[in-house]
Amino acid sequence: MENFQILETNSLLSAMGSRAQQYKQLQAEMFHLRNTILSFTQLENELQGKGADAIKQFYVANIDVVDAWLRLIEEKIAFFQGIEASLQQLNLSENTIVHVSFLESELTQSYQRSNEIIDNQKVELQQIFHEIHDILPLKIYNTIPMEDLLAKADKEREDTISAVIYLDQQLTSEYQSIQRTEDYLISLFSSIIQASTYAGSSNPIHFDEKIYKNSDSYQFQEQMRDQHQEYMEYKTEQQVSKNENQLHIYPNDDDFQLRND
Repeated sequence: MENFQILETNSLLSAMGSRAQQYKQLQAEMFHLRNTILSFTQLENELQGKGADAIKQFYVANIDVVDAWLRLIEEKIAFFQGIEASLQQLNLSENTIVHVSFLESELTQSYQRSNEIIDNQKVELQQIFHEIHDILPLKIYNTIPMEDLLAKADKEREDTISAVIYLDQQLTSEYQSIQRTEDYLISLFSSIIQASTYAGSSNPIHFDEKIYKNSDSYQFQEQMRDQHQEYMEYKTEQQVSKNENQLHIYPNDDDFQLRND
């Protein structure tokens, strides 16, 4: 089946730069939201009466959700900003446009045709030279330099295809790992809602801190922080090695599985 993947590095980098800026704006808003919630939880005289403690604990729990959001945002910014390093590591620099279908079909056929033409011409010339050998002894020209050039071009073609396919697989795997952080965030917020539900109605005044802290999502927080730290260390290493032309393989995808069992 023909591969219709197209890579335009300038367009990709421009789009990723815009996405990173959008998430930076969201990051600033989330920091502001966190400070607002934190200020609310520190109220003493202003928030009293029945259910006041439950309401405070409800918002304390929501700080966990905001922190999960901040980790997710930081991961996405690092992902978008790291794509340039991924391109450089694979020698797919700026201004590169790659049509994988062209490399896999047209250029492959062209390489094969070129080899066939060289071989056919060599045979035909050999026959002609043989016929006039008595009159003018001639030797067939050396085709090795041309064959070497064609072989080199074909290897570059194959390397480019491999680089584009690897880039696609690498970024897909990496982004799927980030999506798990998003799934966890949703799960954590759902745990807060469940801990705030009484008689089918959800309200901060019903928040039960014990139910929330016994939930799988709450128990999984430390592991998610560790996975976040591991990912950010990987991205830092990628940036440091960007100019060293060293390809750092993304950590095993299994390392980022959500373990809710």
